[in-house]
Amino acid sequence: MKMRGHGSFQMMKPWKIDTKIKKQKSMFVFLDKSIESAFHICLQNITFLTDFYIKINSFSLHCAIIT
Repeated sequence: MKMRGHGSFQMMKPWKIDTKIKKQKSMFVFLDKSIESAFHICLQNITFLTDFYIKINSFSLHCAIIT
């Protein structure tokens, strides 16, 4: 069996594919880190807001008890 289109195969050099994969991996790592930090900031905001909400609720409850 003769290999047809072997010219295109020679164009795709294995080390070029390797660098492509490495670039994609580093991109994924970068995305992963940015998503992680964004999630962390979001989590901090949520905890702050819930804490704030609880404080306001307890304060309004306190005011309701006084009046």
